Amino acid sequence: MQEAQPHFIAILPRGELQSKILDCKSAVRGAVGNQLYVTDPPHLTVFLASFQDRNLLCNSLEELTTALVSPVIRMEGWHVFEQGEESGASHLILSGRR
Repeated sequence: MQEAQPHFIAILPRGELQSKILDCKSAVRGAVGNQLYVTDPPHLTVFLASFQDRNLLCNSLEELTTALVSPVIRMEGWHVFEQGEESGASHLILSGRR
């Protein structure tokens, strides 16, 4: 049996939302200098878990994503998520609403 491997599943924003998030990251970098994750591409973590069968995971996600409709999200601000359970690190979180 194959050993389970960790997989990070995320939604990557494009267009105006991506630009707004990059602007916020740039403002953080300008205010406090380079920080962990501030240069990472904008993303919304959906799932972080270990899977044994990568092909089954990818096929299932492909089926799911063809049925998804992109929501309209209005950015409302940000906050710091202190010491995340998975990484133990704090994260800058942008808040939004549909």
